[in-house]
Amino acid sequence: MKNLLRVLILITLASLWGESVLGQNASGPVRGVTFFYLDGVTQDFPWVLANQSVPTVRTKIDNLLAGYRAAGVNWIRLLIAADHFPIANYPKPTQALINQVNDFMAITRAGSNAGWFTIEIIFVTKRFANMYFADLPPYPNDKMWLAEWITRLNYTNLGMILITGDALPCAWEGTAARYSCYGDSATAVSPLAYNNGHWIATMWPWLKANWPTLFASYEVIAGDPYNNGELIKKVAEWVTTRTPDVPYMAASLYFELPPGSHWTAYANQTIALLNAYKSVTAKPLWIDEYGMRVCAAGRCLYTESDQQAYYGGFLGAATCWTSVKYPKFAWLAGSDYSSGDFWFGLASGFSSSNQPIWRPAWGNISLYYNLPACL
Repeated sequence: MKNLLRVLILITLASLWGESVLGQNASGPVRGVTFFYLDGVTQDFPWVLANQSVPTVRTKIDNLLAGYRAAGVNWIRLLIAADHFPIANYPKPTQALINQVNDFMAITRAGSNAGWFTIEIIFVTKRFANMYFADLPPYPNDKMWLAEWITRLNYTNLGMILITGDALPCAWEGTAARYSCYGDSATAVSPLAYNNGHWIATMWPWLKANWPTLFASYEVIAGDPYNNGELIKKVAEWVTTRTPDVPYMAASLYFELPPGSHWTAYANQTIALLNAYKSVTAKPLWIDEYGMRVCAAGRCLYTESDQQAYYGGFLGAATCWTSVKYPKFAWLAGSDYSSGDFWFGLASGFSSSNQPIWRPAWGNISLYYNLPACL
């Protein structure tokens, strides 16, 4: 990668001079990853919550967090979705479940982790497989579920809450030139955009009325299959107009290029999307999800080399090709390995000594999250 040797020398010199590489940081103050899977798809976050006191599980968690610290990660994103838990936990989650989440957050601030990690929690209320919200206006069940969590969480190192994820108040209609948003003319609005947009337009004012000082937002999808920047512009305009008091537009920013693409191609596409966003709004952007899949043999052509190129290009551009220090969260910093078609995990599993086995792309996380200055 361009200037890679110079960057490594700079990091080494900073360490020798006794300077904190993690203090003055080119990647900015929010360098995040998502924790959802520990060691395979069966060990998802609900499973981890139920088993976090088991010694071998706790050892894996501790070793994973040590890997985060070494790579410069200082924010951890946790996903709590109603559909991932028994139906009895919706619309009123049990105190036992909330205690489990509070206990997990305590691990991230105990011992060697003290003072290191801030937590973001992203909530997802009941959703259908087609991404439609299941509750009906005025969303009494979703309000109860969110209120129970918000009022009973331990906020010691909880920095931000997102009240929903993967929301699409603007939806593509099958062509690169056709998008519609909730609030457009009745003939133009897609059913999905209407469903998602109406939920946000109702729930965001409700949240602000009840918890006006809570640092919060909601997550929208901003990447699209055309990589032309049109969806991120439409969504940015909608968020800025419809919820002007939201502190950040929190967005997932996925995109794919042809297999074998060079890291510079990913960097250029990253800058194109960021510039498209900045062309329509001055609202700060919170990159709540980014990442690249690796495919099982014969399922698709994306390999660990493609994942590494993506992370090098995305982080290189978002860190050093722009003056903005974007908050950003990689999906995902654990092992989601399975016999399925593909996985996003930056760890391929754990060793016999319960240490995470990092994929090559993790080196780019460590490089840019530890980078003291761009050259």
